[in-house]
Amino acid sequence: MPDMLVSLVKLPPIEPILEKLRGEGITIRRPDPWEQRALRNFIASEFSEGWADETSVAFSHRPVTCFVAMEGDRIVGFAAYECTRRGYFGPTGVAEGYRGRGIGKALFLACLRGLQDLGYTYAIVGGAGPVGFYRKVARAMVIPVDGGRGIYGLEEDPKFLSSPSPELPGPSVVHEEEVAWEEHLDRRSRVLVSGIWGFSLGVAEYTSEEFGERQIHEDQEVLYVVSGSGELLLGGQVQEVGPGTAVYVPPGTEHAIRRTGQEPVKVVYAHGSA
Repeated sequence: MPDMLVSLVKLPPIEPILEKLRGEGITIRRPDPWEQRALRNFIASEFSEGWADETSVAFSHRPVTCFVAMEGDRIVGFAAYECTRRGYFGPTGVAEGYRGRGIGKALFLACLRGLQDLGYTYAIVGGAGPVGFYRKVARAMVIPVDGGRGIYGLEEDPKFLSSPSPELPGPSVVHEEEVAWEEHLDRRSRVLVSGIWGFSLGVAEYTSEEFGERQIHEDQEVLYVVSGSGELLLGGQVQEVGPGTAVYVPPGTEHAIRRTGQEPVKVVYAHGSA
């Protein structure tokens, strides 16, 4: 799971979400020191002992760097920040029966405001599981270094780690016929060049008359149709495509292409960090 970067300069409003939750009997607040054991038991039983240990660090700060979602006297969700490393958000979780109601979103935004109050301009979501959720709520982006991996799973403290600087790709010229096809059920594709920050460019030929497996990428993508006629499924909408058609596919958007003519639909595609 990658780390993600969030700008704290212009955060989405939290008040409408808090008002909605109040109407459902849910409140968001910082836990008091005497609630530490109750919170730890909740996290350990609903999630893991590791998360409980990690969140316990929040109680060493003043104010406590954690928020809880309460239904009466019952904890139904939590989110912590400034625990594992400075500027980090997490861990966080909502009890199974309370998910899908905006509680996780409210907890996330409350913690981002807590980090903002500490003077940070950016925050890091450590080991982000639901990448699409963080991107949608706060325009978070995957950190395109070492596959987005941060401090989780390191065998040494970062300051003791040493590795050669990554070798940046140099100029290159490649003809598509020099690269082997990668076969898929509905298409075949070739990655022609790759660069820094997750950039890549390739070609694909869609051979099926039916929409194949829906593709969803964490990064953004651009498509340009070179030849053939077909239909594009993009975000639930179907549109005709042909030579000269250009398409922008935002991160997390479902898409697929099928041919409607005799020839495959050939496209040039490029990926880049969102």
